[in-house]
Amino acid sequence: MNNGWEDRERAEMDDHTMSDKETTTWRRVTCQERDVAFAAWNGAWGVGSSLTDFDGQYGDPQMFTEWWDKATERPVLRDRRYPGRPGQPDPRPCEHYLAERTTP
Repeated sequence: MNNGWEDRERAEMDDHTMSDKETTTWRRVTCQERDVAFAAWNGAWGVGSSLTDFDGQYGDPQMFTEWWDKATERPVLRDRRYPGRPGQPDPRPCEHYLAERTTP
């Protein structure tokens, strides 16, 4: 018995489906640009998706966070960090991407 949970969940997913006419691309930005954009949203973003794999089970050890706008429930920022082993520097620089939406 699902108590309507599956129906509510399906309806919520349908409510936030992106328009077929809208395209999201990701533009790489510097750490400073990322920090300015993040500060400008003043708490309006929340974590939409994340992956922490310090052991490198799925590739290089990494921490990935995708931030979503809480009001629209759409992704706005992606952060990726490749942490070094304890006491070691990060082997690769961090990466940050801002979403850009376009409509034809």
